[in-house]
Amino acid sequence: AAAGAGAGNVGAGASAQPPHKAAASLAATSPAVLWISNTELFNKLQFASSMMLVDLQSRESFQRYHVRSALNIDWAAALRLAEENEELSTPVEILKHVSDIHDRRFRLRPYCELVVYAGGTNYAAEGGSADVASACSSPDELSSRELVMSFAECLLAEKKIKKDVLLVEGGIELILDVRPYLVKGSDSFTDIPFPTEVIEDFMYLGNYGCASNRECLDILGVTHVLNATNDCDSAFA
Repeated sequence: AAAGAGAGNVGAGASAQPPHKAAASLAATSPAVLWISNTELFNKLQFASSMMLVDLQSRESFQRYHVRSALNIDWAAALRLAEENEELSTPVEILKHVSDIHDRRFRLRPYCELVVYAGGTNYAAEGGSADVASACSSPDELSSRELVMSFAECLLAEKKIKKDVLLVEGGIELILDVRPYLVKGSDSFTDIPFPTEVIEDFMYLGNYGCASNRECLDILGVTHVLNATNDCDSAFA
């Protein structure tokens, strides 16, 4: 079952601006870059086996807090290196470097659904054009929204991915605030399986394992369980 707010289309194909200039903008009509809510991320974490979750924070921030199963790519550091190194002048070269240096699992990106987040500063997903070229002169000045959009732009320009790039609204700070149990480093973190959230903060759809797991039910605030099977007993009858 699907859940959460619908994804908003925000991006366009590759910009003509240099890929290492993270301020390069995405046009507002591309179907390849979408914003998703933390509810949609929550559901994908339960069932999206082909998902690759990418955390763009610095290594230090990633070690402090990150969503379970995420791989880390310090994108600001990669962009800084690209500005200093003429050999990293195209999206293909930058992303190859990222695959070799940061996390080799990233080489599997053409076969995965990429879901991306960074920090939560200045992370509003509203608005059409993201033309911020005049506002930022270096990777260190990027807001989190600009950082994830720069990463998405490089992915599109590389022309290897086959699925939409999904950007998580609010970044790690919103996830930590709303769903701390998904974040390693949080006192509330747990690696137990969860059901799908069908109606936000109201209804979930899961299996017997979820319905009989008191920790899972307590975390989600579930007060009633409807057993729709013929062969499973109600765990808390």
